[in-house]
Amino acid sequence: MKRRHIVYCLLIILATFLFGLARYSALPDVVPVHWGVAGKPDGWAGKAFLLWFAPIVQIFLLVLIAGLAALPSQARRVAPFAVAFGQTIVAFIAFFAWLEWLMVEAALGRDMVAQGIMAAMFLLFAFVGRMMGKIRRNSLMGIRTPWTLGSDQAWDGTHRWAAKFMVAVALVGLVATLAGASFWIQLALLTVWALGPVLYSLRYRRT
Repeated sequence: MKRRHIVYCLLIILATFLFGLARYSALPDVVPVHWGVAGKPDGWAGKAFLLWFAPIVQIFLLVLIAGLAALPSQARRVAPFAVAFGQTIVAFIAFFAWLEWLMVEAALGRDMVAQGIMAAMFLLFAFVGRMMGKIRRNSLMGIRTPWTLGSDQAWDGTHRWAAKFMVAVALVGLVATLAGASFWIQLALLTVWALGPVLYSLRYRRT
């Protein structure tokens, strides 16, 4: 992982914490922290949860992924696509910053969590899909099936196809979400996004 990507992640984490700190005094003592399928809050916690939840998850994710990527067994494999790898991690860290903003706004009476999370997920997954064609065979990122991990041909073929497929499905999901599609339609599109490349990789099972 490039040093600049780690710096970007740390800046986003700091901004996430400072945002929560700036809004902390305005928050009610009890805030919504979970939303059901219907998009209505069904879980609650003290407001300190909103201050610490996203930064802690962000730090854990950064330390875990950066640490794994730095292992001697992984560093050599990640190096050829280090930029794409780093950009993807920055995108995930930014997603949790967005989640923090949505949850704070919901606590203050402007609840956009249900649609906001799904829209951000589809946008994130479109970005992830765009990265698929740039990554090389490794055990940290990508479509990891027995066939893709066992062959450069299977890996490259699956990921070139997935780059187009995943972006297309994610953009359809984003438009559907913004148009007010039901949770079940959104879930179906997420399932197609995740399983499509795995099923495609089956074509290489005998190569």
